[in-house]
Amino acid sequence: MKKLYALLFTLLGCGVMNAQYYLLPAFDAGNNPGNLNDDPEQTEAFLSGNGYGWTNIMSSTSTDAWSSSQTIPFNFDFDGSAVSSYSISNTGVLTFSAPPSIVPGSSASSLPSPLIPNKSVCVWGLNLSGANDAIISKTFGTAPNRQHWIMFASASASSLGAGAQWAYWSIVLEETTNSIYVVDQRTYSATGGNVALTVGIQATSANVVQVSSSPNLGSGATATSGNGDDPTDNSWFEFAYGTQANYDIAGIGHDILPLVQTGTALNLDLQFRNRGAFNVTSMDLNYSVNGGATVTSNLSSISIGSGDFYTASHPTTWTPSTDGSYTIQAWASNINGNADAVNSNDTIEIKVAAVASPPQRVVVLEEKTGTWCGWCPRGLIGMDDITKQYPNTVVGIAVHNADPMEVTNYDSNIGVVAPGGYPGSAVDRVLGPDPNTAELQAAYNLRQDVVASAAVSITNIAYNSANGQVDVDMSAEFFADYTNADLRFALVLTEDSVTGTTSGWAMQNYYSSQSQNLPLVGYGRNWQTSPAVIPASEMWYDHVARGIYPDFFGEDQSVPANVTFGQTVNHTITATLPTSIQSDDRVHVIVMLLDNNTYEVLNSKGAKLKGNVNQEEINVSSLDVYPNPAKDEVYINVENLGSDNINISLVNSVGQLVLSSDERISEHGKVVKLNTSALATGMYVLTVKSDNNSYSQRISVVK
Repeated sequence: MKKLYALLFTLLGCGVMNAQYYLLPAFDAGNNPGNLNDDPEQTEAFLSGNGYGWTNIMSSTSTDAWSSSQTIPFNFDFDGSAVSSYSISNTGVLTFSAPPSIVPGSSASSLPSPLIPNKSVCVWGLNLSGANDAIISKTFGTAPNRQHWIMFASASASSLGAGAQWAYWSIVLEETTNSIYVVDQRTYSATGGNVALTVGIQATSANVVQVSSSPNLGSGATATSGNGDDPTDNSWFEFAYGTQANYDIAGIGHDILPLVQTGTALNLDLQFRNRGAFNVTSMDLNYSVNGGATVTSNLSSISIGSGDFYTASHPTTWTPSTDGSYTIQAWASNINGNADAVNSNDTIEIKVAAVASPPQRVVVLEEKTGTWCGWCPRGLIGMDDITKQYPNTVVGIAVHNADPMEVTNYDSNIGVVAPGGYPGSAVDRVLGPDPNTAELQAAYNLRQDVVASAAVSITNIAYNSANGQVDVDMSAEFFADYTNADLRFALVLTEDSVTGTTSGWAMQNYYSSQSQNLPLVGYGRNWQTSPAVIPASEMWYDHVARGIYPDFFGEDQSVPANVTFGQTVNHTITATLPTSIQSDDRVHVIVMLLDNNTYEVLNSKGAKLKGNVNQEEINVSSLDVYPNPAKDEVYINVENLGSDNINISLVNSVGQLVLSSDERISEHGKVVKLNTSALATGMYVLTVKSDNNSYSQRISVVK
């Protein structure tokens, strides 16, 4: 969502001829300023110690108070003078002055106000009277372009009324630009009320700038559309220091992927903001590649209001002709026939790598699940469907919670990339769809559209079955440049066909007897005609996370901070097979290359613990197993195995080998019959191994 428009708020000088801040109109952004903060907007997530890294400044209080002094983590100027710390009140006032003994109450009035100390920024009218209310802070980005966020999380306001009402607003200090943002993130009121705030800056009683609707400024979005817990419904104001120029087009960003395919023509989609006071009706759009000739095209019949954002596609495409790294610089000029008055913010710099044969992306699907979760069967089915459909380009990891398969280190951190309830998922740790088949398919498609910037390989697995030690040699070949990055390798061990006998292994099923348009069928049953609790004896669990090493965020400094196009980085992670493993024959090794600044999985690779690490899993369509359920016999079509020698084994729900057969397949005998007449009713795991491949499937035997 990018609805570009300007709300023309007036600036109140309050008796001063030349205020030192000017207000750029409200921007209904669908993002946050600078796109640095994409953390979920949930107090519980911030304060539960789950890895988001926010600092609690002040908790819920019924008494008006100033916080202790907080240090600004970078050099920052307020009103032209350096400041190094601030205090903030529970009522929405941040001051760079020593706070007075009196705290402004939560009933806001217009600025200037004798209640507000000089050198202050206001989101005045909030309070922290609710149980979950807090003021928290966090710094995003890297020098010299960091932002320090001070958030009123789940804050109350008398204008919202009593009960379950809350608002999330933030004050943001930006390094280098010295801009101050006020971000409207969330507002909810069961009664349909809205906040009534004063948003502005009071440098002195004679130097004030505020949004004109103060002290009755409400949330920019409605209660229904403005209560999302991500930035897609956010809006914000910017208070910029200095004097606003008439003509100032700033380069903001671009939509160009960091890795593209050599020989493919690229549209240069560029994003600008009109920071000038005048409406822009024409301008030149320019770009150059690696310092070469400038390509210029004039845009006319446009309209970019003061404060508006504008996306322009350069009419002349660019085609990288050879593999390698490129630097593109793009900028606007000749604005309404005039020179741009501020050149320091003109240029958009784009780092692009091109490669003729991009690496295959292997998508990581991390599913939040638990046997107690009655809605989680749809996640079992979704994971099963996608991993079977794409056995060589998806690795699945089921992260269990509060059941016998829980891995504490994994479970306690998964909410960082998959916030919210159960079931849930993280796809490459950047998408968070519901784990039903359709949404996982859509997320998979989106990730495959993004060219992977590195090829990840598992070069060797050394496994000592006597002591359980696993040494995994891994590598990443880079097809892009990274500078001052924080890339890391992480190792995950998973196990298939995990079973148990106690009550904690039984699967809750809220779909039992539910009337729905689309029946929930998969993972071996129709869940709507199944009981409300599936007995442990009838359940098995695949892709079960058994360990993540060295931890959820990967191994620090396992990849150099600076890597270049064509560079290969090698690393080894050692782990010990957990005692919870039921069969090392069913263990998979997954290597992930992570960007710790964004949590994104750049690429991954999976292999079986035992066997040839370079072998690929057989696609589910490569074998036909029928009938299933079976009674006295089951047939296996093995014509696509690519080998004449195979081994077939059948294991029961407690891991015992009940049938095994070595077969030599003749040219005309591509179907093998397995006698199951002596087997008891229950679930079994059928494994077919050839010289180069291995394939497993669950079958049911009924009498």
